Amino acid sequence: MKMQNKAFFLHIKIIMKKIIFLFTFWLSVFCTFSQQPFSMEEVVRYLASPELEGRKIQTKGDTLTIQYLVNQFEIMEVKPFFDQFEQPFCGRSMFTATKGDICSKNVIAWVEGTDPKLKEQYVLICAHFDHLGKAKGVYFPGANDNASGTATVLYLADYFAKNPTKRSLIFACFAGEELGFLGSNGFIKAYQKSLPKIKYVINFDMVGRYDQGGLSLMGEQSSKILGKTVRKIAGREEINMIPSSHQFFSGSDHFVFYKKNIPFLCFNTGDDKRNYHRPRDMADSIDFKGMETIAGFAKQVVAELGNDSKEPKFKKIDSKKATMNEEAFKEMLVMNPNKFGFNFNFMEECGNKIVIATVTKAGVEAGLLVGDKVIKINGKAFTCSMDFIELCKTERVKPYKITIIRDGEEVEISIN
Repeated sequence: MKMQNKAFFLHIKIIMKKIIFLFTFWLSVFCTFSQQPFSMEEVVRYLASPELEGRKIQTKGDTLTIQYLVNQFEIMEVKPFFDQFEQPFCGRSMFTATKGDICSKNVIAWVEGTDPKLKEQYVLICAHFDHLGKAKGVYFPGANDNASGTATVLYLADYFAKNPTKRSLIFACFAGEELGFLGSNGFIKAYQKSLPKIKYVINFDMVGRYDQGGLSLMGEQSSKILGKTVRKIAGREEINMIPSSHQFFSGSDHFVFYKKNIPFLCFNTGDDKRNYHRPRDMADSIDFKGMETIAGFAKQVVAELGNDSKEPKFKKIDSKKATMNEEAFKEMLVMNPNKFGFNFNFMEECGNKIVIATVTKAGVEAGLLVGDKVIKINGKAFTCSMDFIELCKTERVKPYKITIIRDGEEVEISIN
């Protein structure tokens, strides 16, 4: 009887071992297949989708984007940089006529460094996630500007969560860039006392058009280490580099850190004049293969800077090229709306009707009024303010015929 019981329990033990083995095997298979590689394309397509309505600050799309970014960081199991991933801020726009503070939230995570001393220093990797939203029935997806940069930051966060460097890494998704760097300025205010701990800033703004020319890098002159690192890796990886545009030097979030004497790099794939701030900046127009090339290059740059113990020395680039305001931006685009007898708020007007903000002397004499809605120039309609800019540059037939809507009526006014 004892022999029978012993044989029975031995048989049960063998069966249990087989069950445990099969369970472990299938669990490992499930985990292997469930850990899909991070997809920047999925991120871009979601951020540029109609559901997010162009991600304008203080809209439903802004809120949904923030929730999405928090969820992405939670999936990666990275830590929130502050008490939580969302970092609230309020600020005044430098461009719009909006009165009072504009409030939203940045989404910020970090990966702790592996070196006992260097982990007290940071490399900040950032991109802005906001765009123009919807205006007068026109939807602005903002796939290149800047779903592409946001997706790249998430890709790098996912990679370095598994492959930390000696220095700690901050991954910041900023809101409010389109209205004058509100989010990045909000971060600086919240982290003012510890800014010296940030040794480098790596910014990604519009990196989805690699196939249209190549990669532009700004800021490598702000530190000798940056210049050497970029040249070494770009040469090794055969990155197609194009000259950087100093006109964009103060045109993105890196600039607020540069003003605090922090060396920076800004990754960009050119000015994208055909799609910039237009409804056709859609996900289907993005060069996703090129984004992978840029992200792979950036990954090596971040790893090099994150593991380098040398202290960078900040170097000013050129203070004359370090200012950008709305008028300078218009000048950069070779735009002169005054020739039509009026001006408008460039950063606020992005739809198919331009609301006149100010009227020139010639405009007053012709009969234009502040508040008139311009819909055509010389019979040519436009879908957004960037198309209107093209008319400013190309229309030369005088007298200019300005079609406006006033008190619900369509009126045509001629101006020389």
